[in-house]
Amino acid sequence: MKKIALEEHFATPEFMKLRSDWLARMNMPMNLPEEALKRMIFLANDIEQRLEEMDKLDIAYQILLPGTTSVDGVLDHDEALDVSKRHNEAVAKVVDAHPDRFLAYASIPLQAPELAAKELERCSKEYKGFKGAWLSGYVYNTGFIDEEKFSPIFEAGEKLGSHFYIHPTETDPGFAKLYDGCLALLGPPWGWGVETGTFVLRMILNGVFDRFPQTSLIMAHMGEMLPYILWRLENRLVRENKIGNLKKRIPDYFKDNIAITISGCLSNEALRCAIDMIGADRIMFAMDYPYEPMAPSCEFIESAAISENEKGLICYQNAAGMFGIDM
Repeated sequence: MKKIALEEHFATPEFMKLRSDWLARMNMPMNLPEEALKRMIFLANDIEQRLEEMDKLDIAYQILLPGTTSVDGVLDHDEALDVSKRHNEAVAKVVDAHPDRFLAYASIPLQAPELAAKELERCSKEYKGFKGAWLSGYVYNTGFIDEEKFSPIFEAGEKLGSHFYIHPTETDPGFAKLYDGCLALLGPPWGWGVETGTFVLRMILNGVFDRFPQTSLIMAHMGEMLPYILWRLENRLVRENKIGNLKKRIPDYFKDNIAITISGCLSNEALRCAIDMIGADRIMFAMDYPYEPMAPSCEFIESAAISENEKGLICYQNAAGMFGIDM
């Protein structure tokens, strides 16, 4: 079955190196061994090998996501904007060379919300195929994305019809105490998902989607565990009178504002739960390449224990509708 893949990382070697520099400054560990990291840097920038695999696996489009959150760690705002611009120029060349295979999300300097909004607008207007931007839930040395200071980004997103892909970012040293004595939980296995799910709940409870009701947010990794716990969240918040002045029930924000992808979570049980909780029309295909290989994700969704209608929605129909792809 043809597929549109929504979370496929692209980055230049310069952009990827910023991550290791940032982690070193924070005295935080790298989650990949050196040789594996070198291979990720190569694959993130290699387009020909990427296209060969896409052809073999019936992947019609990839939507290219920045390969790392590294721009978040650039403290000087003008320098962060320059880094974002260089990345966006590089990915724009890839999209221009293969307009029938790639679309893209922009890198924007979230630590400078006004500059970030302008860069999102520039990419949307100057480049073909840019459909939105990477979003971090917590911006290093700046704050949580639900805070009022970040409003210019969501204002621009609504005006442009952009889609934000919220992706795990590096665990801030201020949060890292939780992992003392058990660093295995830090990063992709557990910490990133729990933290990103928390950031999205903050966005809901602190009214981002009520203030900006046209905001479109996409979550990775089967919704960072939120579909599994949505009933309990709603139940306890209502019973404890902690729901505030929200305009909708928490699950309804998933129907109207939040979609998820299956990236890096190849579990029939998790997929069934997500479909039952938020609906197959809010779930899309992704692989998390090159951090995850392409073939297992494709094999999983093609053989998944779901209906053919659900499979078609997840593989390409939802994404084609959301991103205006003619297939």
